[in-house]
Amino acid sequence: MFITLEGIEGSGKTTQIQAIAQWLTAAGCDCLITREPGGTPIGGQIRSVLLHPDNRDLAPTAELLLYVADRVQHLETVVCPALAADKVVVCDRYFDATLVYQGYARGLDSDMIRQLHQLACKGLTPDLTLLMDLEPEAGLARAWRRPHHRRRRR
Repeated sequence: MFITLEGIEGSGKTTQIQAIAQWLTAAGCDCLITREPGGTPIGGQIRSVLLHPDNRDLAPTAELLLYVADRVQHLETVVCPALAADKVVVCDRYFDATLVYQGYARGLDSDMIRQLHQLACKGLTPDLTLLMDLEPEAGLARAWRRPHHRRRRR
């Protein structure tokens, strides 16, 4: 089973992912927690490029392609092997985040994003997606209280 959690910064995704994994483990399921971007060593490097403050001028399409590159690497080396081994994969963000942030927020064509995802990710969709809904002000206030927080480009 492939479970994804979506939501703005500070919406509680990390807290809920931990709770879900604990519950699944207690129920006897082999569970893997991962995230996008940065769920692999190569993805971590891509994440660094995406979040680095010097890269604020990154073109929206280039940004999209970096997120898709991270996703392909993540699926090929982490998610698909875990699913093939009958593990439950719980992932912090997936396609919905790309559609919202690169599509609606950055103005890229949503049909193009869907087609790119279908092609690059072989159509893998989550079995369950949970949306953590929260007023943006509350989520951002939580995120800013984190000691390691820095302004992110998502």
